[in-house]
Amino acid sequence: MRTLPPLVLVIDDVDAIVEELLSFLHLQAIPAVGARTLAQAIAVLHRSPQIRIIACDVRLDRESGLDLMALIANDEALAARRHHVVFITGDPLCGEALPQPARYSILTKPVAPRALIGLFRERLADANVE
Repeated sequence: MRTLPPLVLVIDDVDAIVEELLSFLHLQAIPAVGARTLAQAIAVLHRSPQIRIIACDVRLDRESGLDLMALIANDEALAARRHHVVFITGDPLCGEALPQPARYSILTKPVAPRALIGLFRERLADANVE
């Protein structure tokens, strides 16, 4: 059985959450890969140029998921790619800290599985992911 390259990158500092989301996405036929830190995420993005969606928890162990936008913008190879970032947070006001214009969505915890999959499918179907 051939494994499809990942289209979604899941970033969370809790292994169980990453594994749960990866399993859920697999059941929905959405190939995904996980990372626990922003450094791991950047390395995955370099290895997997086909990734179109990045689902990132805002509060990581010693990092802020919000820093992901700057890391991508400051990396010439990654900045040239089209990613849609989905920030997942318990704080509905966290979007105020993001630069404008940006290619992101915010989902507030608890995230309804249908909302998550619906957003992912919508963004993956859009040939011009913004």
